[in-house]
Amino acid sequence: MKTIGNIIVFVFLCLSCYIKAQQDESMKLPVNKAEINKATNLYKTDNTKEILTTFLRTALNNITSKEKSFSLNTTLYAIDSLFHLSKGSPSDFIKQTSFDFKLKANEQNSISSIYFGFTTAIVNNKDLKTKELDSKDFAALEKNVFIQADIKKSLHALRIKKEEISNQKIDSTKTQINSILQSLNKSSKYEDPCFAQIKINKRLRALFSKVNLSPDESHLKQIGFDKVLEGLEDKEINEVQTAIGGELEALKDYINTKELEFLNKKWDDAKKEGDFMMLTNDINQINFDRDVFRGTDDEDYKRIVKSYREGKDPLKMLYKEVAETYSRRMLWTVSPAMEYDRENKQGIYNVATKMTVGISNKLQRKPWEIEANASFKVSKDTLKPATNYDNQVGLINFGVNKVLLENKDNEPKMEFKFFTQLEHQFGKTSNFPKSIFSLNSTLRINLFKTIWLPITVKYDPDNGNLFGFFSIAANLSD
Repeated sequence: MKTIGNIIVFVFLCLSCYIKAQQDESMKLPVNKAEINKATNLYKTDNTKEILTTFLRTALNNITSKEKSFSLNTTLYAIDSLFHLSKGSPSDFIKQTSFDFKLKANEQNSISSIYFGFTTAIVNNKDLKTKELDSKDFAALEKNVFIQADIKKSLHALRIKKEEISNQKIDSTKTQINSILQSLNKSSKYEDPCFAQIKINKRLRALFSKVNLSPDESHLKQIGFDKVLEGLEDKEINEVQTAIGGELEALKDYINTKELEFLNKKWDDAKKEGDFMMLTNDINQINFDRDVFRGTDDEDYKRIVKSYREGKDPLKMLYKEVAETYSRRMLWTVSPAMEYDRENKQGIYNVATKMTVGISNKLQRKPWEIEANASFKVSKDTLKPATNYDNQVGLINFGVNKVLLENKDNEPKMEFKFFTQLEHQFGKTSNFPKSIFSLNSTLRINLFKTIWLPITVKYDPDNGNLFGFFSIAANLSD
């Protein structure tokens, strides 16, 4: 129990590192690349994240096996972000290298070995922390950004035009009310102050119906004007004119400020949700050829404009498309490691290399991946009492991984991998077959957000043996 408690404490500390490093990460990447990189990590398969974690991965492996283990993989980038080890920008090695730690347990659930190593990328075309956007992707994003900025400017120009019309209506009402008050002052047309007040209120109600005020706002503003007009017969007409003029100028400021705040809120909500439906009426009033972009023969421009007119956010859509294509690209890693065998009191040495790549870089649903792995491990032949390194096992496997289920945002939620494996003994061991060929499959099920359940089945056709292993893993992304 003490060992398990220590493991939990260790995991907690690592999660703290993750949270802190995640906060720093948002400040280190340019905004566009950071958003695309974040989306790319969402589209990566869990199979890919197992090869090279994006930030932090913890797992309980082979829970149903005699040899179970607890593993933790965290990037050097996360550690560097926490302790600020790099004076300037971290090197590519730090950005794409993970520290690997594993505790293995025997049948009695006591720790049998401790594993230390690291995984670093030889080729990593999936991670934008270590590479620049392709020029064509950058150009497409840049065009979207410029058009979106111009659309917002045009919307503000439309708001100013509406503001001018609203101001004209208020000024017109102000002139009408002044005319009524002047007539009352001359005692020619409006001898009864109550009649004059009724006429003024009629003008105000007509004004409130023409400017952008809700019924509640109209009611509140009417109350303010009523207070000015109370006891009209006992007030100086000039005082009433001044007070009403002030109320109408305040109404101008209120409407204009409210319109600006409402437009900015609609814009911010639209960008956040990637849904411009609330702005389509305004956007369709924009003359794109004159006010926004002088490139009407550009097919990309026409497609972008069409999306905005339909209430969609082409910039957000392009972010997702670029992110998905990057998530399909090649990842090739090498992993040297050393393990200390506590039961036999000697070291175990291992080196592995893994490669995965999407079958197509193009945008697609439920993608396929090809994977090829190889490893070589040197350890003790346990049938020999003396210290030795006669157990020398080479392993090669090749397979495909297929996403079976995605959520509405096209993030993988269920995956199936089928792979063949050849294990060959190069050392001088006792009672151990030279080669073992097996057919294997792993079904990965997303239980909750970052929690995955990998179920691996191995079949040895030569001996008819069938083995099943359950694991559970949590993979946190930057």
